[in-house]
Amino acid sequence: METRIGIEKDPVFSPRNLLVVAVIVSAVTGGNLWLHRGDPPVGYGRYTGFGFTLEYSLQKTINVAGVGWEPTESGGTVTVALQGMGLDQYGVIWNTPESMPTTMRSLEGSLEYIFGLIMIDGTVITNIGPRMSMSKDGHDMIYRTWSLMESGFAIPGIIGSWYCEDAGKYIQFYLLYLPDPANPTVDPQELEQKWLGYLDQVTCQ
Repeated sequence: METRIGIEKDPVFSPRNLLVVAVIVSAVTGGNLWLHRGDPPVGYGRYTGFGFTLEYSLQKTINVAGVGWEPTESGGTVTVALQGMGLDQYGVIWNTPESMPTTMRSLEGSLEYIFGLIMIDGTVITNIGPRMSMSKDGHDMIYRTWSLMESGFAIPGIIGSWYCEDAGKYIQFYLLYLPDPANPTVDPQELEQKWLGYLDQVTCQ
């Protein structure tokens, strides 16, 4: 299962990009999207909706938003973030194939689609790494490293995508991680291990 955080205002990063994906945030919904099935570990909450379940630390905040509108079965985002002077933010993005251009209805295409959404308002994405492959709960998954430019910082991240047949959705999972803006270099192994740890907390249905 997976953990996600919402966002608190940070003196370094602007609210626009702290809600990373987006570009996209217009409406935040609340309790009607929560379903508790069994008890999560102590200190954790559980979110279930739109074809996936995630668990998240109660020390973090969670935001649920749509892609320009309220979240629907066709698409939306869940963002989890822990901020101080740095940034530790991750999230789930979901899209049905029907909500995407025909040419992007693939794992690789779904990542291109999300990058395109993020860049709509002029946000700059850099350092897109080569495609990597892995398995997520029996599903083929691809992922890439990337960086998001904000306030003069290239914030390192990883984003991956898999297709959940039962939910009928592409599920993307991303991380943006810059623990110390005074030292903007993040060890690639540290970045990947943190992303994999958060990824373990999400399951599709």
